[in-house]
Amino acid sequence: MSRRLAGFLAGMLCVALAACARDEDKVTALFYVEQAKDAQPEKVRMLVGAEFVRIDDGRDGNDYLLFERASRTIYSVSSAARQTLVIVARATPQASPISLVHRVDTDDAKFPSVAGQEVRHFRLLTNDKLCYDLYAARNLLPQVVAGLREYYDALAGQQAVTLAITPKEFLTPCELANNVFAPSRHLAYGLPVRLTDANGKVSELMDFQERVPGGERLFTLPADYPQLPIEKLRGES
Repeated sequence: MSRRLAGFLAGMLCVALAACARDEDKVTALFYVEQAKDAQPEKVRMLVGAEFVRIDDGRDGNDYLLFERASRTIYSVSSAARQTLVIVARATPQASPISLVHRVDTDDAKFPSVAGQEVRHFRLLTNDKLCYDLYAARNLLPQVVAGLREYYDALAGQQAVTLAITPKEFLTPCELANNVFAPSRHLAYGLPVRLTDANGKVSELMDFQERVPGGERLFTLPADYPQLPIEKLRGES
């Protein structure tokens, strides 16, 4: 192999590795509008990268959730309290306090595609109760969907701690399924385009942007905010 050819191939390898690095570091932004029953609509931005997920109201300030994917740790940053609540993933209980039977109903209706991806309608039920009415775009941003699934799965064990002290009459099949025992099932069919939960809250995708310029800088924590483990906040020993 000539020196010129070897140099050319080495240069191409460097370009390829740099492209791969940029691809791994890319950040995708999802823009939703959420509206709880009898409440005003709110903007929600989800920034998903290879290592982190950030959820906020679309602004770059110090009020957001940051999920570190490798450690399965959620950081809740509050500018009002000037502190960061640390929520480390816990194991999900093996058994539900009540029997849960899940079912998915679909239909053959046609809906406008999103970014060229087919949108389908799903009704996610538990114990014959409608827990999610879902319109999802199949194969749209699968790496982003994977990051969001990790976030909801990581949160489930901590949600179980809260449900453990909840009066039994409020432990509905949908609450148990959506929050603890099937927390990411609404992401199993593609990226949610429109999602309505059992309490009537509607979440609708308004737009998305791939390769957000400078998105990685938002995956940081305020250095001057003390970190408080959620266990300490709850008074656990």
